[in-house]
Amino acid sequence: LNTDEELYARFLCGEDDAIRQLMDRYLERLTLFCFTFLHSLTEAEDMALDAFAVIAMKRSVWYGGSFQRCCTASPAICPFPAIASCG
Repeated sequence: LNTDEELYARFLCGEDDAIRQLMDRYLERLTLFCFTFLHSLTEAEDMALDAFAVIAMKRSVWYGGSFQRCCTASPAICPFPAIASCG
């Protein structure tokens, strides 16, 4: 079983299945959290999905950006050591 950190690192390295696994773990909980503020299940589901959409859209900024370069150059300080081995 992969940790959340490992899944996120794999996602940043281009593995789309990793974000699906994170969504499987957290989408329902995030939806319920959003529901406590919105009081609408439909809006809560939309907001939770939007959160994952933002993460997915930002991947190109993180991977190939300074975050990935930092982890590749300094794997000892990288919060996601698997990044050093991707690309």
